Amino acid sequence: MILLAVLMFLGGLGLIFTGMKLLTSSVQEMVGRKLRLQLARVTQSYPIACGLGLIFGGAAQSIMLVFFTISGLMQSRSMSLRRGADVLSWAYIGLSVMIVVLTAKIDSELLIMVMLSLSGIFHYFDFHRSDRLRHMTALLLAVGLLMLGINFIAQSAARMQEIALMREIIGLAAYHPVVALMVGILIGIILPSYLSISAVVVSLASAGILDFMTVCFVLTGAVAGSICTWPLYVVRLDGATQTLAYFDWFNRLTGAVFVGLLATVEWVGLAAPISSLTNALAPDSLGEQSALIMVLLQTIPLLQAVVFRDAGLRIAGRFVRRSATEDLATPKYLPADGWADIETALELARAELLRLPSQATTMVETVQKEPEVPPSHSAWVYAAANRALAERIQTFLQDTLDRCNSRALLVQGGRLAQQTQLARDATDSVAQFVAVVGQASAHEPLAATAENLVESLHVVAMTVAEALQSRSADDLEIARTLTADRSQTMSDLSDRLASQMDGLTQQQHQIIFELTRVTDRVFWTMHRLVLQEAHG
Repeated sequence: MILLAVLMFLGGLGLIFTGMKLLTSSVQEMVGRKLRLQLARVTQSYPIACGLGLIFGGAAQSIMLVFFTISGLMQSRSMSLRRGADVLSWAYIGLSVMIVVLTAKIDSELLIMVMLSLSGIFHYFDFHRSDRLRHMTALLLAVGLLMLGINFIAQSAARMQEIALMREIIGLAAYHPVVALMVGILIGIILPSYLSISAVVVSLASAGILDFMTVCFVLTGAVAGSICTWPLYVVRLDGATQTLAYFDWFNRLTGAVFVGLLATVEWVGLAAPISSLTNALAPDSLGEQSALIMVLLQTIPLLQAVVFRDAGLRIAGRFVRRSATEDLATPKYLPADGWADIETALELARAELLRLPSQATTMVETVQKEPEVPPSHSAWVYAAANRALAERIQTFLQDTLDRCNSRALLVQGGRLAQQTQLARDATDSVAQFVAVVGQASAHEPLAATAENLVESLHVVAMTVAEALQSRSADDLEIARTLTADRSQTMSDLSDRLASQMDGLTQQQHQIIFELTRVTDRVFWTMHRLVLQEAHG
């Protein structure tokens, strides 16, 4: 009996996890670049942002998917931090409503059979290969598996009720709220979503294993437990998205603490705020009341987010420690909301693009023997910042060109996208050059040659950056001449060094080869960048 109940419980969880994964992936495919562009446009309105949060949270059933979608919009400058906070806060309510529907309101067996049958028919006749029906098939299968998993857990809960040991454990949790709270925290850490948490708790409550007060403490603990996992997901995010994550973390924690205090007040018999509310809405079903408690746990943080949004974001921002890379990669010209008329957007993208060659020049200065102004950071910080900034420029250009109808502006935007990629390639080449120079400088026979190449490359990089800035035909011609094909020159230099320096080791020969090869690569990428600007 125990083994069968446990296996049924684990099987139900497995179905829920599979359904959630399918649902998340299908929604993620649906949220492509064009839809993301539309989301960025319509969320300029607060009511629409709230409505989209409700819909997205209910459809995705994964706050992680909602959060990282918002994060992508924010990183591409397509959504402001304030609007991201609005969408995310309301997404929890959409998810909670779906929890009520899936766990408490529907006689699920017939609906499960219909969804799985339709999904099977679509797969058998290859309807799922159609662009029109592919997402529909995935959604039917995902929701069917989710509800089937919930059904399995409910059946396992009914079997657990007959197990004496389980009744003793649940009785201990009911008698000691701290135990129930700790069980909830453990559930929140282990289970990946509020839907799976609700499915377990509602099923146990519907089977009579958990009483009302135990449900309150277990769900409160589960929300607190899920909050504990947030730092694992946000530690590598940039400053704005970390601010959003901490803002959401504080709101969830506040909601859990507030409901926990209400439950404690009710447990000691001072008042009955939670049971009064849930009895008024669902007087005959503990399962429905349990789902409503989960909604309450999301509604209180939403009220706080609505009333104290700006203050909460300021407080959350104080906990974010921006790295030097994030500061250097922060756009200076791209609009905060990602929107501008097409011509202005392209000019802003070009102004942002010009920062990349300048920072590549600074990378070379990090290995100069006596630079005029010592760089503030290492070459690797500038390289990482350039890559991140280039990615943001490319995303901004893609979103801009998606709403462009002018052929001339499309060509101009495409050229800027190519220049951005070339600037990123030049950054990678300069980073390789700096690394090889570091190796060469450690070998006395090669140090002077490496120093000469550094000085030459620094002059060329500065000339290219200034020519791109001025767009003068004379400056571009000088830069084009300086960056002309140097492959034969570098090859001759490599052979001459190898012949003139007797007694070089195999490692030193390899360093000479890499130094000349990477130098040639830097000249080539910069030459392409200059040509692209000259032809524009």
